[in-house]
Amino acid sequence: MRFLFVLFASFLLSSSVSNAQERITSIYDIGDNQRYILKEIDGQKYMLIIDKFDMLKVYQFNGDNLEFQHAQKFEGLQFDYDYYMTDHFLVFQNNEGGIAYNFVSNETKYFPFPEGFNSNTWLSHSSYGDEIVLTQSIKNFTERESKYIDLNTNEELNLDYGFSYRITDEYIYLLEPPNNSFSNHIFIDKKTFEIDSISLFDVDFRETVVQGERQLYVLGNELRIRDIKSQTDELLYAIPELFNFARIESIQDHYALILNLPNFTEEITLIDKENLQVQNTISIDKVDNLYPRIIDSKLIFHHGTDIYIYDLITEENTVLNTSSSGIENFEIVDDQYLIFSGREWSPIEILRTIGLYDLKSESTILLEPIIGSPYTRTDVLKIADNKLLVNYDDDEDDKTNLFEINLDQFTAAPSTKYSSVYNGMSSESFVFKVAEDVLLYSKDLHYISEEGVVQLNIDPISEIDYEPFKIFEDHITG
Repeated sequence: MRFLFVLFASFLLSSSVSNAQERITSIYDIGDNQRYILKEIDGQKYMLIIDKFDMLKVYQFNGDNLEFQHAQKFEGLQFDYDYYMTDHFLVFQNNEGGIAYNFVSNETKYFPFPEGFNSNTWLSHSSYGDEIVLTQSIKNFTERESKYIDLNTNEELNLDYGFSYRITDEYIYLLEPPNNSFSNHIFIDKKTFEIDSISLFDVDFRETVVQGERQLYVLGNELRIRDIKSQTDELLYAIPELFNFARIESIQDHYALILNLPNFTEEITLIDKENLQVQNTISIDKVDNLYPRIIDSKLIFHHGTDIYIYDLITEENTVLNTSSSGIENFEIVDDQYLIFSGREWSPIEILRTIGLYDLKSESTILLEPIIGSPYTRTDVLKIADNKLLVNYDDDEDDKTNLFEINLDQFTAAPSTKYSSVYNGMSSESFVFKVAEDVLLYSKDLHYISEEGVVQLNIDPISEIDYEPFKIFEDHITG
């Protein structure tokens, strides 16, 4: 029904609409149908704004002031939820192939589909810096092509499809699907493109980590270390107990060996990267992913929707109840403030708030604004000594996504300085004509004239195109 009103309005609108158009866009409605991306790179801080007309605008922070840099229009970007960030690029797709947009230099790179292909996947989990793997395929995925791309240098390398891919600081790392439980681990030197490989029994990406010229992997009850250049291999750690399965993660100065034990609890063994000695062994219930750094002797990880903060010195464990899961849904600022989606219970529903945990004082504060759900990612940017900007990216229109946190007062509020000037009308808004009057619906009913836009003094309207609100040629009934 909404589209009928739009067609009706577009046919009947007089010149007064165009004269008042600039004033209309200044209306600040509840909610915000724009999408935001916060990013810090090379010591500079950026905000990318995607509006509902697919315009991507790039702003740079100068102190806490936001300065416009450049803009590009990309058809369909507002509703493309498969975009990802590398260091300097926003990567996404349209109906012609892959697109990589350098938001710093305002340069766009295109990767057209091969003939007959129409599906595009950027393997963001495999990226390193501005290096990424792009996979393109036909609609039923029976034919696929993959390639490594350095978006900075434009260097490309075709990769065999069917492998799993990782990009490390020195290698393009490919894992071949197992054959009789043996898998080929292939290492392509990014400078020379020389290839090295090793076949390992029952070792996949969970049981191995590659950093520099080292490969650590679990083989049986042994944690082994291999020098990729010299192709030498030795025992690093003899696992002292039975386990169901193991995985290895790299967290800054440590390797973390995570064992799932027969009683279905888990154990984390931390190994110092410099001296390759065991530092800590921690028994916990479960761990999904580790935060990539240890901060003030605190190991941070999450399981389900809970965040765990384990003090390696006192061996005390703090649990934060959240309304989201995943490392990507919380961030740490200044190695002190952990920002997450908090959870409170009301008599009828779960309320999602902005949570702040102070790692130094070990205190938790749930801030006032209610956050809509669902959302897919949290971005946090410090824009002043006492101010954080927090963005919750989601797949719903007309919600407030951008919030400011005052660290002096520990308060939070929807952003007005950085979002209100870009907000227009709700995506539910439209203009229509009744007799000779041009009216605008945007949460409330407004009268449009050449002098401006005036809100009519009537009760708020939730939806204009649903019963019992009806529009006739010369009147409205409520």
